[in-house]
Amino acid sequence: MGPKSKEEVVEEFRIQTIKEAAIRVIGRKGITGASMQEIAEEAGIAKGTIYLYFENQQKVLEAAIDNALAGLLEKLTAAIRSKGTFRQKFRALIHSHVEFFDAHRDLFQVLLAIKFPEDAGTGRCDRNQRPHYQAFLAELSSFLEEAIKSGEVHPGHTRRLSLFVEEGVEAVIFERLSEKNPRPVSEEVDWLTSTILDGISKKRSRT
Repeated sequence: MGPKSKEEVVEEFRIQTIKEAAIRVIGRKGITGASMQEIAEEAGIAKGTIYLYFENQQKVLEAAIDNALAGLLEKLTAAIRSKGTFRQKFRALIHSHVEFFDAHRDLFQVLLAIKFPEDAGTGRCDRNQRPHYQAFLAELSSFLEEAIKSGEVHPGHTRRLSLFVEEGVEAVIFERLSEKNPRPVSEEVDWLTSTILDGISKKRSRT
């Protein structure tokens, strides 16, 4: 495959600019409040230019959401596939999650907009329907399944375990981003890893 033409490079740049602008607008206004006009103004282009690359508003929002999720989920998947013990890889997963949103706080607002869309009844831009998110949950489920087989995790429904881990970590991140002086990432990650893997009870149940 030969080098890209100038036109192709410009087109890719404009598409990425539109996606990033849409993400910022979603972060401020939510999914239903992200109008094509506001996205165009954020991107510094004419509204009509967006329609050269995207059929309608829905396509713009879907592309922006996929773009936002892809960067995060790529890091989380890489952590799962890294070398080390189960606990080391699990900690790397948590660390990647917390550190990503410390560096990209605006993106968490996008994640919330996807997670709790105003028009959730229609399934529009629902995160659970995004291919990247489903692929990550499958990857996490496989990771936990291997840990169950090796005896490092109690037997259980792996998809539910995956959702438990993902939702729990996101809840802590949400709280963390609302704090003026959150504790250091390493301390937060150590606490999350220990709490999820070791539990909250100081004594083992005998029942």
